Amino acid sequence: MTTSALLRHGVAHIGILLDGPSELLAARGIESLDEIRGRMSQRRLKDCAASERAHYVRILQGYRGRCPHLKSAASKLALQPSGRKFMSDPRSPSPAETYERYLGPAIADPWTRVLLEYAVPRPGERVLDVACGTGSVARQIAPIVGVDGKVVALDVSLDMLRVARNIPVPAGAAIEWLEGNAMRLELPDDAFDLVVCQQGLQFFADRDASVREMRRVLADGGHVVISVWQSLQHHPLYEALFEATARHLNASISALDLSFSLGDAEELRTLLSAAGFRQIEVISRSLTVRLPSPERFVELTALGAATSIPAFAQLDTTSRRALVDAVSSEVQAGVQRFRDGDMLAFAMFTHIAVGYVQ
Repeated sequence: MTTSALLRHGVAHIGILLDGPSELLAARGIESLDEIRGRMSQRRLKDCAASERAHYVRILQGYRGRCPHLKSAASKLALQPSGRKFMSDPRSPSPAETYERYLGPAIADPWTRVLLEYAVPRPGERVLDVACGTGSVARQIAPIVGVDGKVVALDVSLDMLRVARNIPVPAGAAIEWLEGNAMRLELPDDAFDLVVCQQGLQFFADRDASVREMRRVLADGGHVVISVWQSLQHHPLYEALFEATARHLNASISALDLSFSLGDAEELRTLLSAAGFRQIEVISRSLTVRLPSPERFVELTALGAATSIPAFAQLDTTSRRALVDAVSSEVQAGVQRFRDGDMLAFAMFTHIAVGYVQ
């Protein structure tokens, strides 16, 4: 069966597999099953923009466990080049484009759904998404707060924002994509009911200042929800990758594992308390993620990491290729331990902190 046929077959099953499919699909950026069918009938799959295909992949990956066709379709779709102008160069995607296509559907989107269990956005609320990246959280919140709500998505990276702006936005609140510094928000006091930050706080040079800024822009009765990965020791696949990379770069682990550098729950709690938040909770959660193309894990992780980790960002194309080849050879056996068919499957662990303004 062709990829196009697999996709159509998988989509046809979604309405059968789900209760209340319209609401669930809307939260993933698709207004209806008819919208998908209509778009798919208008042109060949390879002519769809990568941004549109990303939505189809997210839906298929979200429900592949209930229908065997979905797993195959999602994995085949996830890394296909686009036939329309979305990427700066389909043969050489930017770090932000790789992040959205590879890490967005597999990691950012499912973890956003976990985050929203604690954020509980409500219709009409004003929401700020700090370190929004390519916009997973903002896009899932927009239909929940609705047209009477407001969503501002802020990131320091223009490349991430450029990718975010090119992804279709679901019905609901319009999203304002804003370049900005989390440590010095150019936003008024008391302007939001909810502030969310998914996997961003650990990268900020001044974490205290950024949490104080989140507190400043929240109105009385508002709350903040922040997620950060637990320590590298909880993530053996990434631990092996970063240890090998550190040896080849003659660098310290701490220069590479910024994603996992705020793994202490008490440190996270202290940051919120010092900023003036009350009724603080820090919850530990885990989730099994599934990444496509196991053979490209090192390559795609290194390119995605260049969005936020200087040690990767400063490498030119030739140097990165040489690093990927060397590290891939070294960690290949370890990667295979997590292989599940044509996917990698492994658990990831996060702390989710919730604090209130009183």
